[in-house]
Amino acid sequence: ERDHVAAMPDDWSAGEAARTLRGYGYAVQRPGEHSLFGVKHRTAPLGFLLFHMSFFLLCAGGVALYYTRFAGTVVLTEGQSFDGAFSDVQRHAPTGPPRDLRFSLVEVEPRFEDGEPVHLGARLRIERAGGAVEVASRVNHPPRWGSTTLLVNEAGLAPVFWVQDRDGFTVDRIAVPVRTATGRPTEAPLGDLARVVVFPLEAGQDFPGRDRLQATRLRVLVLREERPEFEGTLAVGDAVDLPWGTVALHEMRYWAMVRVIRERGGGILIAGFVVGISGLVWRLVLHRREIAVTWDADEVRLVGRSEYLTRHFDRELDAIQDTLTGPAGTTSIDATVSGDARRT
Repeated sequence: ERDHVAAMPDDWSAGEAARTLRGYGYAVQRPGEHSLFGVKHRTAPLGFLLFHMSFFLLCAGGVALYYTRFAGTVVLTEGQSFDGAFSDVQRHAPTGPPRDLRFSLVEVEPRFEDGEPVHLGARLRIERAGGAVEVASRVNHPPRWGSTTLLVNEAGLAPVFWVQDRDGFTVDRIAVPVRTATGRPTEAPLGDLARVVVFPLEAGQDFPGRDRLQATRLRVLVLREERPEFEGTLAVGDAVDLPWGTVALHEMRYWAMVRVIRERGGGILIAGFVVGISGLVWRLVLHRREIAVTWDADEVRLVGRSEYLTRHFDRELDAIQDTLTGPAGTTSIDATVSGDARRT
């Protein structure tokens, strides 16, 4: 609290004093014939109310996230549809997995830097009432389907093997998602006849773009009853004749790992943070200030009180005093600071 006392100027006017306080942003009242009272930021205490209301939003958002958040991954090759079976589930939501979720992988769109696939993306076809719609998915721009987000975060090669028996009948036609350059080989059954093991790209071999996809060669091992029957490299169009049938590398596709995340409550959490920060700013930055001016025939007294006695408030009081009674250094009789100068 600051208290200024100055001699009554000859041209004193209560109306002019009220206009001066309003010019500094104070709402002015006249409680008595010889007094004025002004308040700036009168609603500042409501900031704490807003801040505490944010706790309810944060709690509601957290509860919604806990009960609805589901995270799972599914590996699809180009042209394959999601049938509801997840490859891996990172978190089970109490409310269960996403329902009625149907989509297919149309095309993987890898972008390359130094031969490595980066900035992965894909085109997905989402089935919904009224027809299917194609959407693009990028790392920073995943598509949303209601409360579900589809994020493509990994990709690789998927050779398609065509298996025929000795009579020429098709036994199996299978796409095998192969790890890019690290990790263990990928193994898959070839019908009931054998198993195929496909090795990752050799160390130092660039990940092929779509223009080189069909010419890419992969190391392949064919096993029958744990006995190797073929080991070598195959490209699209190559076929291996075995005693029990033929294994051909029919085509080369890309595969992608799609991370499926369903959650509700994120918007409520963000609203809670915004409301909380707004409440703190409202309460602590736009803090309440009060000014009282009283006078008699001999002197004018200016009293200012602020929740935080800052230098800005000191300068503001000095400026108001100078405007009302003249420069503080020539007309001020007394200036004191009470023991309650700083209050929270």
